[in-house]
Amino acid sequence: MKYVKAFSVLLIFGVLSGCGGNVRFQDAPPTPLSNLVEYSINSNIRNETEIFTQAKSIGSSAPIYYFQNFGGGGAGVGLLFGPIGVAANYAMITSNTNSDAAALTGKIQLNPISIAKTALTQNSKFVASTNSTNAFRISPYLMIVKGDNDILQFTTTLDVASGAWKGRYSYHLDFKRPLNNVVSGLGSSDSDLMSSSIEYG
Repeated sequence: MKYVKAFSVLLIFGVLSGCGGNVRFQDAPPTPLSNLVEYSINSNIRNETEIFTQAKSIGSSAPIYYFQNFGGGGAGVGLLFGPIGVAANYAMITSNTNSDAAALTGKIQLNPISIAKTALTQNSKFVASTNSTNAFRISPYLMIVKGDNDILQFTTTLDVASGAWKGRYSYHLDFKRPLNNVVSGLGSSDSDLMSSSIEYG
């Protein structure tokens, strides 16, 4: 996976870079004491509310989350109607998010943790560890965000922690689908394509 390769380089050399406007750089991760990176899979690095405000869990037994901010009147509502408009706007967005999340729950039969474990196992720079205090704790998950025209964008992410340090590495998949298509259930070809896209990432 691309982010696994990049992550190994970042950890070994202690270098981080970012892209986009108004970049908030992460602190450099602790430098491993050897060329091997010890890790353990941990699902509790960040709680769900820290991942995205209003994100909803839609994986039956896998860390898959959904986020959208459509359905309200935008910033203009607050300007026109003040606090009441802001509250109404927020309520409409929350209602749409909950409705979409309910329809999407259980529709994606993939497990980001299993895919990440396979990728890490295949990378010789990583060594699985459950007891070492030097191990990096890794929490893989899939974030789904609704864009214009109800098109869903998929992003696979690793939250990483070591001691007090925390970092996040994300990869936008080359895979987009309309909301209704996913709600109807992804076919085997789409599921295979998404899985391979996650692995490639």
